[in-house]
Amino acid sequence: MGIQGENFKGLQTYTISVMNCLTMSLTSSLMSWMIVLLRQSTKLLLCVTCLNSSDSFSAFNKEKLIHLTLFYPNEFSIVDLMVLGAQVDT
Repeated sequence: MGIQGENFKGLQTYTISVMNCLTMSLTSSLMSWMIVLLRQSTKLLLCVTCLNSSDSFSAFNKEKLIHLTLFYPNEFSIVDLMVLGAQVDT
């Protein structure tokens, strides 16, 4: 019975070690995704600032507007981007 108890304790220790490794791995993956999300959100917000209507759109920036469309690839085709660029110039 002593051998079974030692085996059980070893199994418990092993299980806890595996769970700790999984937790650390998931935490690391989650942190990586959070960093990506934060960077993308920051880029998006910086692009949106070019559409601020205060002070007669003084913050307008053509490059930011074009970059903003890249966040929505299903909404804008390459042709749409070219037309948009031409429309903004006029």
